[in-house]
Amino acid sequence: MADLRLENVVKQYGRVKAINGLNLEVPDGKLVTILGPSGCGKTTTLRCLSGFLVPEYGRIFVGGKDVTEIPPERRGIGMVFQNYALWPHMTVYKNLAFGLQLRKIHKAAIKSKVEQVLATVRLSGYEDRYPRELSGGQQQRVALARALVLEPEILLLDEPLSNLDAILREQMRFELAQLQKRFGITTIYVTHDQTEAMVISDTVVLMNEGRSMQQGSPADIYRNPANKFVAGFMGMTNFLEAQIVEALNGFAKVRTTDGLELVVEQSVIPDQSDVCIMIRPEHIAFLNETNDPRENEEHNICDARVTRATYLGGTVDYELTIGEHRIRTLGDTQPRYQVNQEVRVRLDSEQMRLVCN
Repeated sequence: MADLRLENVVKQYGRVKAINGLNLEVPDGKLVTILGPSGCGKTTTLRCLSGFLVPEYGRIFVGGKDVTEIPPERRGIGMVFQNYALWPHMTVYKNLAFGLQLRKIHKAAIKSKVEQVLATVRLSGYEDRYPRELSGGQQQRVALARALVLEPEILLLDEPLSNLDAILREQMRFELAQLQKRFGITTIYVTHDQTEAMVISDTVVLMNEGRSMQQGSPADIYRNPANKFVAGFMGMTNFLEAQIVEALNGFAKVRTTDGLELVVEQSVIPDQSDVCIMIRPEHIAFLNETNDPRENEEHNICDARVTRATYLGGTVDYELTIGEHRIRTLGDTQPRYQVNQEVRVRLDSEQMRLVCN
């Protein structure tokens, strides 16, 4: 296996920089997800890594070796495509064996390798089936097995679950993560689905307009976003435009555009006075639904009005109006509040964050 490193990689199409100075380090055996909206540069990054595209600037290293201009077949990289790209006229066995045959591996060794990998992905007994005879999840595992059987140093996955239904996609997230850990292959996983990224990743690289907006663990990016874009992309978020009134020793008193005063506990306070408050729905509590010992504190308690209540099974998604702002919060499984009902809520000062626009 090997580590992976990108140094100031730039890829242009005309005047448009699809990748704009990307730096990335992936330690040996880790899984890094490149996450972002359509057109952010994540697939272009994957194609540069695989060798299908050559960047205008920057270098790509695999195991310390510069592979920037080395063709795909000599990079030691395996790839699983979004549409799986299985050969429809070949059986499962032949799909896996083909790449090994090109390497002139002995027939007995090919059989052993194919059987071992199929057992690992729980497809033993499917050797003689054709892709059309498999479910979507089985095809996805065959595509993964075909990459793994070649024992690549780096594995690239291009939105491999996007063609599956919601329930199967959720199951396969965990299976993929377990298989990656079992094989210990350095892996780059591309997706636009932030839940997928949260489930499977050691590190998330969130991109926008060809640039890396933030790199870190899923928990760190979710809890401590670098800016408003990151906060909004990583899960449901409420934003309140505000101005810092006073900042001292990890606390900031802020005033929203409609005059609401709040206290935010944060170790690093932005230098600029105009900021944006972000708070996740799970950090807004109805006062009569919590035993929080701090609920009697005077700050961050607001009068609100329910403008929407949506039953989601495990929770109720409420939209509230606080002054001129509309925010969302989550209640327990039983709808307790009705539209137009007046309520009181507490915004958790420890969980709010001040971010720059």
